[in-house]
Amino acid sequence: MGLFSSDDLTIFDTPYGMFTSNGLWFHVREDEVRRYASDVLNHVSLETLVTYAGRWVQSPQTLAIWLLPVLLVLLGPIPAAACTLGAYLGWKAFCPAVVSWKAMGVMRALNIPVLQGLFYVFALSYLAVNDALGAVTVGLAGFVLLRWGLVRRATDPLVQWMWRGLYRLPVADQVLRAVIVRAARNYGASLEQIDEMLTDIIRHWTERSEDMDDVRPPPDTSRSSS
Repeated sequence: MGLFSSDDLTIFDTPYGMFTSNGLWFHVREDEVRRYASDVLNHVSLETLVTYAGRWVQSPQTLAIWLLPVLLVLLGPIPAAACTLGAYLGWKAFCPAVVSWKAMGVMRALNIPVLQGLFYVFALSYLAVNDALGAVTVGLAGFVLLRWGLVRRATDPLVQWMWRGLYRLPVADQVLRAVIVRAARNYGASLEQIDEMLTDIIRHWTERSEDMDDVRPPPDTSRSSS
């Protein structure tokens, strides 16, 4: 991923669903999405829909990266780290339920690596000038842990446990379906077949879960979420 490219991805269509180059696994085939969302796809490409879904799934990390330096200036190292972690976990648990089409452009800008880096240089330089070396250390450590996906890996068991109680679908599918619904409303497109998509995702997910000895998702090769 380049310095200015925040979420470019490639879609790999397989018999077990769509995989993306940033590590997402959707329990729906490309041709199925094209059938269910045919009216929406007259206005926006499948690649854009999947990119937006990935952007939203990644939004907790993006939020935490931008929030940490602000809280370090306002609160100090320990409270800032605790509040950032709390915000990350809270948003990650509930963001699949509140997908916003209008926020996607903002999320794209906030996820650009060079902007994040410049923000940290400015914020940590300010803290260093004011002799807040503890805050500088926490800021550097937090940036690395978030960008490398270490916070995600450490908290995934807890978050996935919460997700199971909140959503009927795997979160990637939940978010993709919500993105399609928001796009349809934004463009005034038909939503007639979206309920069929929900039913088929659940059916495919159940069938494939029963055969998990033979089917495994690919390893997480994401750079943007790590």
